[in-house]
Amino acid sequence: MSDLPLPPDLERLQTIRAWIDQQRSRQATIGTFLDVIATAVDDALSAAKPAGPPDGYRIQKTRLPEGKAVLHRGDCWISDGATISRDDALLALADDVTSGNLEMCQACRPEDTLEP
Repeated sequence: MSDLPLPPDLERLQTIRAWIDQQRSRQATIGTFLDVIATAVDDALSAAKPAGPPDGYRIQKTRLPEGKAVLHRGDCWISDGATISRDDALLALADDVTSGNLEMCQACRPEDTLEP
């Protein structure tokens, strides 16, 4: 006998058992669905090509005096601003004026493509 607090009557025990079977069926359906999605993602991964370096970079200016500007890849969906070249982005990072005042976008991670 189990230590679970189960009802003694047949009707409620049958209802609980039917609910358990229903939950197992749902979980199996979800598992099958996730397997189908995982296969599709695996196929897409094997066909995908690396993005490579972006066409350019953008510096998003801050609207607050104490805020920092943000450097984005040219293909980042977050930023606005004029497109600059890779050399200009490297210059902005090395510049004494912008050092400490320029952050990297956390979404597009431009530092990954700026490394030598």
